[in-house]
Amino acid sequence: ALAAGTTTITVVMDINGFEYTCSQELVVTEKDKIPPADVTNVAVVEGNGQVTITWTDPVDSDLDKIKIADVDEASSVQPVYVEPGVGTVTITGLTNGKNYTFRITATDKAGNESAGVLVNATPVERGAFTVETTFRIGETPNATKLEANKMLDASAFVTNNGTENKQVLLIVALYDSNNRMANVSYLSKEVAGGATENMHAGFKLPSDITGYKVRVFVWDGKDIKSSNMIPLSNAVEITD
Repeated sequence: ALAAGTTTITVVMDINGFEYTCSQELVVTEKDKIPPADVTNVAVVEGNGQVTITWTDPVDSDLDKIKIADVDEASSVQPVYVEPGVGTVTITGLTNGKNYTFRITATDKAGNESAGVLVNATPVERGAFTVETTFRIGETPNATKLEANKMLDASAFVTNNGTENKQVLLIVALYDSNNRMANVSYLSKEVAGGATENMHAGFKLPSDITGYKVRVFVWDGKDIKSSNMIPLSNAVEITD
């Protein structure tokens, strides 16, 4: 086997006493074994039986595809492949109220695949409740990213789009880099049909927030233990 680089191959032939020499340069390139970087700025919008995921592609020049796959090997949800530059996908045919974890990886033209980014999503039937959330982190209002060792306060305007009064939980949950819940804060309140309530919940962020995210959503019930854990709203997310 030839090493990577430029090699000159020379062939000398003797034909009827005449010597002929032929030379040819060959350029041998080493196989690309370096995977592309992962996607960034991942966001999720949950809908009725579906989730829409958006992201920013890595800048690798040989980027070939973005792959989105359910980490549950027994799942009936098939992997989706997206061309570079699209930056969004809607996955349909999902079960409302079921939590899904998708791994988003980047693949280059040599077949190398990045480690991937995990994202949680729970489809929910639209129309029950709407949540509009802003985050205050430390002294920063309308924060867009987490900050270590700072107090996080989620201010949520929760709108009951139905006609009946409903007791709900505003959940503010912190997930670590392995998508495990690391902390949770919640507030229970009855929201009248057609009304909007401003609810607050939060906690102090840990000293290491690498890969962490905070999600805000509404469940039914008065407290977590008695709740049926049925999502009633879209989820709002902020990351590091």
